[in-house]
Amino acid sequence: MLLHNKSRQIYYILLCILALVIPTYFFLAPILIILLSVSWLLQLNAKQLVYNIKKNKALWALVIFYFLHIVGYFYSIDKRQGLFDLQQKLSFIVLPLVIGCGPRIGYRELENIFIYYVFGTTFAALECFTRAIIIWKHSGITSQFFYHNLVHCFSANAIYFSLYTLLSLSMLLLYPWSSKSVFKKKALYYAVIFIQILFYILLSSKTFLILLVVLIAPFYFKKILKQKSILKEQRFALVSLVIAIVFISSTRNPIRSRYEQIFQNHKMEYLLPDINNKDPKFNNLTLRLFIWRIAIENIKENNLWIAGCGIGDVKLYQRKKITSYDYKFNNDRSEPGVWEFNMHNQYLQTLFMLGVIGLISLLIIVLYPFYYVKDLSCMNMFLIFNISFLLLMLQESSFQTQAGIIYYVFFYCIFYNIWNSNVKNLSIGT
Repeated sequence: MLLHNKSRQIYYILLCILALVIPTYFFLAPILIILLSVSWLLQLNAKQLVYNIKKNKALWALVIFYFLHIVGYFYSIDKRQGLFDLQQKLSFIVLPLVIGCGPRIGYRELENIFIYYVFGTTFAALECFTRAIIIWKHSGITSQFFYHNLVHCFSANAIYFSLYTLLSLSMLLLYPWSSKSVFKKKALYYAVIFIQILFYILLSSKTFLILLVVLIAPFYFKKILKQKSILKEQRFALVSLVIAIVFISSTRNPIRSRYEQIFQNHKMEYLLPDINNKDPKFNNLTLRLFIWRIAIENIKENNLWIAGCGIGDVKLYQRKKITSYDYKFNNDRSEPGVWEFNMHNQYLQTLFMLGVIGLISLLIIVLYPFYYVKDLSCMNMFLIFNISFLLLMLQESSFQTQAGIIYYVFFYCIFYNIWNSNVKNLSIGT
């Protein structure tokens, strides 16, 4: 009994630490998942586990998705790449069992997980700011304050950090922190909000800057309208957001320049076959358009609609197709070859690898939670979490990297555990 209780305590501590490292040093996450699995096994009740597996059918989609990858491994030519892909996606098997079907996560544990995640995101921002300031003092260069250069000291790119920070801001602004929470200290709360909003803006992700306004703002205004008066911290957040929007829209800055790229007239030619014998000059948008076009050609010409090419062979198909044209890649993207890049679209990536069957499995994973979200106590945060990831997958192959896999499956299982444990019936924030 003592071992069981100690294991349960360690389990909750490891959940918090895992939440802390996801937006910072996520390369530590696999080690923490192993330790979390051990603590879970030490308190395992086999009968209860079987019951939970039968009951939690929503989590089956994650396991089925991984099983399809196992099948896709066997008809792949490049077994080495296929095995690497299976290793990266092990969280689809482990976390649904360990967290989704694991010990009940109550309000206190949930708040602690959120606090650690917010502090992890804040620490990442401070480390990036410190590095950027040091470089500026020594060289006078300012490019390291923006986009990918800002987060160069971490493995994940600016888009993933925008994703992490969006969820963290939703926690700060929308979650009803208890009276004992560290965020009831106004000075700390204001400082963390300011740091994260500044970090979010400097990350310069076009999609996520829009999502800040489209997703968080409506929920935040709804929260304010339910109150009789606007609190100081809410006024502070609103003023900060308005100032940021005015600054971006009215001054010449790198963030505004990134939006202007969208309206360049030449972008559509990268979707068309008539750029043969030309010298493509890629930016982030046109590179994606070009890769998507080549992938769709491959799927059509090789009839990969049903089962795909397997989980290891995407690069083989892409390279063969690209080199069949006389493209001249005389730019910074030439090394590594364009075929080394993933699809920058998880839906297309899954269709290419596993066909329509795999794509349907992926859609079930991300769409089914909307069925039960209305009964979730922290529904607003889940909607922001899931919708932002749905949109991210339109521009990133998010399940081809640990930065996306562990983040999504971890919080997916956390939210499901909350729903399944009837936390909705607790008095949140008391």
